[in-house]
Amino acid sequence: MKIASSDIALVRDYYPNSAGILLTFKCNAMCEECCFECGPKNPFALTKENIKNVIDQTSEMESVNFIVWTGGEAFLNYNLLLFSLEYAHKMGLRSRIVSNGFWARNKDVAKAKLKPLIDRGLIELNVSTGDNHQEYIPVERALTAAISAVELGILAFVTVESTSNSTFKVDDVYKHELYTELEKTDYDRSLFRAASTVWVSFHKDKKYSYDYDTPPMPEIENGCDSLYQMINVDPKNQALSCCGLAVEHISELQLGKVTTEQNSLRNLYNQQKEDFMKQWLYVDGPITILQKAKQWDPTIESVKFVHFCQTCAYIFNNPKVQKVIKENYTEIIEDVQKRFVSKIKLSSYLKGIRD
Repeated sequence: MKIASSDIALVRDYYPNSAGILLTFKCNAMCEECCFECGPKNPFALTKENIKNVIDQTSEMESVNFIVWTGGEAFLNYNLLLFSLEYAHKMGLRSRIVSNGFWARNKDVAKAKLKPLIDRGLIELNVSTGDNHQEYIPVERALTAAISAVELGILAFVTVESTSNSTFKVDDVYKHELYTELEKTDYDRSLFRAASTVWVSFHKDKKYSYDYDTPPMPEIENGCDSLYQMINVDPKNQALSCCGLAVEHISELQLGKVTTEQNSLRNLYNQQKEDFMKQWLYVDGPITILQKAKQWDPTIESVKFVHFCQTCAYIFNNPKVQKVIKENYTEIIEDVQKRFVSKIKLSSYLKGIRD
């Protein structure tokens, strides 16, 4: 499986826009169906040495200009979080943090936590809430964290768990008294945003219900941009192809331990460029891939998924789907690889415009 010789340099020199570093799988909450199965007893966490090594190697990829820090709960080891952002900032990298906001007991406390991080390159705070999170973290803390970020002049994005039977919804964020108080001030409310995110199950129980009639997002039908445009490292010091919900359930998306030399982050990233399945996911996405597999073998079970990451896990973990792809992929390999190169070209062009 080879890229055309005229395009080898283009693909070889293509690198991601950003990096995602999961500092820990430890969390003060233990939400049902957490995609990474985080909780108070999950022991996996990166060390300072791991983090320095990853940042050093990330900064060698000149296209990467920011890092997303998450977990688990990144604020559980605040000193490590400070160290991480400071080191990244010294290497010219800005930061976004994902948190449940447990630390925001009030605005004074929240701002005391956030200000040193902003001084070290924090430009955005993402806060998670919803029915599951609120069993452990009051919504008031999540909103206090977000509003404090806005008052300090950085973007705050609140994501709300969503299923058909969710009781807390995005509208409840904007109706909450903490947000209505923000509306009465002169702070830039455009820095405050909220949206729903699907809360999915990777198990066989049917506790949650969903609106399966909602059409998938066009960009997911037309390709998964998480691949190739981001490089990620989990708390096991393992490089990951994407930041998707199912990545810890798909061995093919786990690239290997980040060390040096042969297993450098750059080499692990580059090895993906010759992987047909990843190329196909990048240009068509898992929904289209599953549809094609069913064309090849109509006996493949029709399964409804509410999230494209579930479809991706199904493709990689279903032996029947894998078998039919291996038996038939030569029919489409040339077309997929042409479109893969075209998408890399377009992404490179858009990067040039933004830069």
